[in-house]
Amino acid sequence: MTQPTPIDHPISKVSFFLRHTSAWKREARENAETVKEGLSRPGVLTDSDVARIKRVYTEQQEDLALFELSRRAGRLCRT
Repeated sequence: MTQPTPIDHPISKVSFFLRHTSAWKREARENAETVKEGLSRPGVLTDSDVARIKRVYTEQQEDLALFELSRRAGRLCRT
């Protein structure tokens, strides 16, 4: 799989990215809690639910690290 060419953005856009990535991170955390609740109750999650969760988690696993880097970058820009 080839890696996409990175796109450079001006530092002035950091706040834009922070707003969006922090929302995604919050949603990911909320979704993880929902999945944990479902796992504790047999029959709530179907096989296709579990397969999709595994696929999305695997495909987007590195995104959480990017969100964390974005958050840290934003904190540095505000100080």
